[in-house]
Amino acid sequence: PRRETLFPYTTLFRSDSETGETEKIEINSNDIKISADKVGIIGIPQNSKVKIGYKEYEIVKEPEIINLPEELMGQINFQEEKIRISTRYSQNQQNQSFLHELVHGILEKLFLRELNDNEKIVDQIATTLYEVILDNPHIFTMKDI
Repeated sequence: PRRETLFPYTTLFRSDSETGETEKIEINSNDIKISADKVGIIGIPQNSKVKIGYKEYEIVKEPEIINLPEELMGQINFQEEKIRISTRYSQNQQNQSFLHELVHGILEKLFLRELNDNEKIVDQIATTLYEVILDNPHIFTMKDI
């Protein structure tokens, strides 16, 4: 079946490893205003692919993804092997949306449908993964995603 996601409100937390201070970033898809110095770590080129198990998902970036009655930030289609990311949002939100859809793909591959249907869990995993990538750029060099 086709998998659609919409997470209109997301909270991110960033920790400074030197000071131990935590910064809370709240994201509302209707009013996205994000500033981060490491936003471009995950550059997702147009028409690239990501392999999850035996499937190779095409990553398509497009201005809008409509699923009436709502507009989505990202969407994964398991049968078509396609991940669509809306370019209408900031690069940071596109990165987060890509990881959100990637988590859906991983959970589908593992046949963890109950977890895959839980948008809150999927978003928490994707958000934490994004934080780990942002906070450890020396480990993750993901220019070719």
